[in-house]
Amino acid sequence: MLESMLLSALAMVAALSSGGRPPGTCELSTTLCAQKGRFEVTVDWQSAPLGPSRAAHAIAVTDDSGYFWFFYPENVELMVKVLDARSVNGAYWVFFGALTNRAYRVTVRDTLTSAVRTYDNAWGEMASVADTEAFPSDGSAAELASPRAGVVGWTPIGPGLPDPAEVFSIAVRPDAPSVAFVSYYTGIDAGVARTLDGGATWTTRLETPDVGRLLVDPFAPDHVYLGTGSDVWTSLDGGETWSSAPAGAPISSLAAGPGVIYAGLADGLSASRDLGQTWTSLPIAVAPGDVVSALAVDPAAPERLYAGTSAGDLWRTDDAGTSWTRTRSAPTEGVSSIVIDPFDHDVVYAGTTYSGALPGSTGRPATPFLRSVDGGRTWTEILPGGIETLVAHPGSPGVLYGGGYSGAFRSVDRGTSWTTIGPVEPVSVGSLALAGSTLYAGSLEGAFRLDLAPPPPGCSSDPHALCLSDGRFRVIAGWQVSPDGPTVEASPIPLTRDTGAFWFFHPSNVELVVKVLDGRPVNGHFWVFVGGLSSVQYSIEVTDTQTGQVWTHEHAPGEPESFADTSVF
Repeated sequence: MLESMLLSALAMVAALSSGGRPPGTCELSTTLCAQKGRFEVTVDWQSAPLGPSRAAHAIAVTDDSGYFWFFYPENVELMVKVLDARSVNGAYWVFFGALTNRAYRVTVRDTLTSAVRTYDNAWGEMASVADTEAFPSDGSAAELASPRAGVVGWTPIGPGLPDPAEVFSIAVRPDAPSVAFVSYYTGIDAGVARTLDGGATWTTRLETPDVGRLLVDPFAPDHVYLGTGSDVWTSLDGGETWSSAPAGAPISSLAAGPGVIYAGLADGLSASRDLGQTWTSLPIAVAPGDVVSALAVDPAAPERLYAGTSAGDLWRTDDAGTSWTRTRSAPTEGVSSIVIDPFDHDVVYAGTTYSGALPGSTGRPATPFLRSVDGGRTWTEILPGGIETLVAHPGSPGVLYGGGYSGAFRSVDRGTSWTTIGPVEPVSVGSLALAGSTLYAGSLEGAFRLDLAPPPPGCSSDPHALCLSDGRFRVIAGWQVSPDGPTVEASPIPLTRDTGAFWFFHPSNVELVVKVLDGRPVNGHFWVFVGGLSSVQYSIEVTDTQTGQVWTHEHAPGEPESFADTSVF
């Protein structure tokens, strides 16, 4: 009844289809796949006590958890997780927390044994459930494929791009996200196309003999560079006109510092301080035949530069390339991309590809995703990997987008876990670029775009806060293992404009989901919904950043709880 009042006032109720689903599939938008596809979760709900049953829509968040929406995608209604607790009591556990008081049924099916568990919620109730004996197991079942995406909606971009064409590189103006460039190859011709309207239309601005790597100088956004073969093409007027100069060797990567452009080459690295007209070699000791395939400049300390090679070496310099330290070597893993975390510049990420393979190509094993938390001095491998090209979300802490030979992916926990984003296409993603709320992907099949929720302003610089309702509301949570133990800050997982989740112990284990809705058309208040999937002690704090008003809730250790407060703020 609570949400029906609001949704009627806002005229947002959409008709959803009902009906059966093919057995054994996790491909439908109404099915959540947990534990690498072993468990299928569906939710059927009623908009009125005696109304017809409708299928809720599922969105994966981690391998263990996901949420369902009923009326429209931004309005999260239910968070569900399935945990592997066989080491504790020999069973898989099912948890869910609700942000709705609708009548619904949660159905969880074990695809290996065909066992089914159902959980019914009566009309008017808000429930949290923890079933720690849901699916007894002997531990012998093999894990299946990874879950589907957390976001959908990829569309090919154009018109104006040649079709068909492979898109090798994408770059976006940081000061004007509607302006982007792609480097393409048709099999006969190559060139650079530009959009001025966020990818709606494109025009070719440069025709070249070879495809190349693009760079928009973040310190001088009118300056655009393209490295092709052994030439560097330069535009000083935002892509209108171009000129070329030789770089001395084939170019594999580009990066920019204040007043300097770096080019990764076969056998070395060069720098130009005259807009790409002349180049000077830098003394990085790469092996003969090795290629500097990835570069990144720390914007907070521009003399710090990271370099990765096709032979698997990672290097760091703190004096703009005068001296170098090699920090990692793995001959079977070529480094294909390096990204510096925009919220913590000591955190550095690297995508890798099987040595000798081009980013986005098919037919070789996945290599690990790499993360450093000490400025590239040491690196941690994260498997199964398969992430080759990377971009970090500048407005959402911990959120990364990655691409590889099997598609495009999203991480909300600094690369610890990844979920596929979008349907099957695009596949073989070799380049990504983020422009405001638009994610571009370049692949062997062409160029695609995905419209994301706009990054929240205001509190987004806090890595422990959720920013809801376009950043107006700041949500933090803290938890305790024991009543007398220290309080630990929970880690946020942004979900939609209005909703987010928190994890306590592990990034794949969602413990709490929070939603803030604008109920002012109904009763003049914003409403807070909480769905608990945890029995530990925790606290929640929601701050209205416009008024400074704070709402808090304390949960004592014991049973999980779900509730709604419709008189907040």
